Amino acid sequence: FYCIGDNDHDGGSPTTAGLFTKYFGADFNTHNGTSIDKTYYHIDRPNEKIRMIFLNEFDALTSASNMNYTKIQLDWFSQTLLNTPIGYGVMVVKHKPGKEPQKNPTIGWYDLRYYDSDSTMGHPVETIIQAFIDKVKMLPQTFGSVTINGVDFSSVNSATDFVCYLGGHVHCDIVGFLKDFPKQLSISIDCAALNRTITDLTRIAGTTSENVINHITVNKDKKTVSLIRLGANTTYSLEKRNAITIKYKN
Repeated sequence: FYCIGDNDHDGGSPTTAGLFTKYFGADFNTHNGTSIDKTYYHIDRPNEKIRMIFLNEFDALTSASNMNYTKIQLDWFSQTLLNTPIGYGVMVVKHKPGKEPQKNPTIGWYDLRYYDSDSTMGHPVETIIQAFIDKVKMLPQTFGSVTINGVDFSSVNSATDFVCYLGGHVHCDIVGFLKDFPKQLSISIDCAALNRTITDLTRIAGTTSENVINHITVNKDKKTVSLIRLGANTTYSLEKRNAITIKYKN
């Protein structure tokens, strides 16, 4: 599955949507309720009872570092959450981490050199998800120049949960709950082949030490997410990152 990042465009023409339609349009068009003119979508995994929602943070792109959503996408996101099947867990896939994931000593897996990649329009996704978690009515709100519709999540079944965000961008391990949104778990983990200036893992490009494979498991009964790492799993400070299990809901 594909999730758009800040390098998936050329800053001009064709647009991000144009590039992805050209190369991945046929695949996008197979996902639930998604036409090829949209670069965000969701898929349901009935066997695991997981709904995965893939967002495009650069849908209203004005520069490579300007992260913006359109009103159409945000309203679609709210409705996609609202219509989540009963008993499903929701995983939101987006390129950048949410608002300032906080280091937690019981979790680990946190590169202290992390920088905050905040949205330039505030935190609409986190705000919508919080209303979904709390099962409350969200009034229309304005983020930057975008005013999104209100939505009533009070009818969402109590067995329908938010699990976590999955992201990348930072090219290092940043796992934690978000600042100001402590019920929202964000998982961004090292995978790309990069050097020490970006990751704190002991990886050397061009050798077997650069290999990183991450396996993620969700246990909905225990409300946990487990990460298992194969490959580079030791930091320069000799911290081991072999496996971790995190309770995403108390």
